[in-house]
Amino acid sequence: MSATVCREASPTTSKYKASFGYCFDCGKYAKLHRHHLDGQHGKVEPDKVLYLCPACHRCRHSFPDNCWVGVTATDRNKVLHACEYLRDIKARVKFLSLEPLLDWVLGASISLQNEPEDAGINQLIIGAQTKPYKPPKIEWVEEIIGAADKAGIPVFCKDNLAPILHQLPQSCVAWTGYGEQTRRKLRQEMPTK
Repeated sequence: MSATVCREASPTTSKYKASFGYCFDCGKYAKLHRHHLDGQHGKVEPDKVLYLCPACHRCRHSFPDNCWVGVTATDRNKVLHACEYLRDIKARVKFLSLEPLLDWVLGASISLQNEPEDAGINQLIIGAQTKPYKPPKIEWVEEIIGAADKAGIPVFCKDNLAPILHQLPQSCVAWTGYGEQTRRKLRQEMPTK
């Protein structure tokens, strides 16, 4: 398959810029990324470069085990896009950060149970907007944590949710201490992988 390439300099420089064309791997017509087969980004030699769509380019890269990869999403639509993006990423730990959580569509958590799990997400982080402080609605947090629990995804509530801790239902908090010393605290679970 051929790729459309815009040449801005001689073949020995790295000034080749890929434009729209057909992906070498999947054949999809898309904006292409340049993938260097030899890892040498200084030279663009035609026999050592593939032009790939963004999804195929991501698939060719994986992260080391000590690297966590995550995406921030501030509303329901961005969660879906983030899950789509993370689905193709190869990493030991993938997380989705809902910080600041600015908007949510109640009742949309049914797909939240599937999307992060299908994308291989290992942790869900929830936080508030700071400066000016604007916490997410309690119903949003409750629904998201409930969906994460059903999917078996650990939830980490950022410390900036502490001002609304007393409003969160029991299912959204953790408990610490014993007997009369028992008190509520934010759930701050870590991935098990």
